[in-house]
Amino acid sequence: MINYKKLIKHYIMIKRVQQAGGLRKELTPEICVIIHINHNNLTNPLNAAIVASKVKYLAEEILSIPF
Repeated sequence: MINYKKLIKHYIMIKRVQQAGGLRKELTPEICVIIHINHNNLTNPLNAAIVASKVKYLAEEILSIPF
């Protein structure tokens, strides 16, 4: 079962690493989430990409909230 809360936290963490310059140019936070899903759940890569796009949308919505 996919834990969206954990994946959103992972996306936000990787996004912060990317903003700090510590992520390779080939990688994006979305690709890192896809790799994380494939590594932990062994799902279909197409399904992992669909879930990662949903996670990206939700995380970007969370990050756009002004605190």
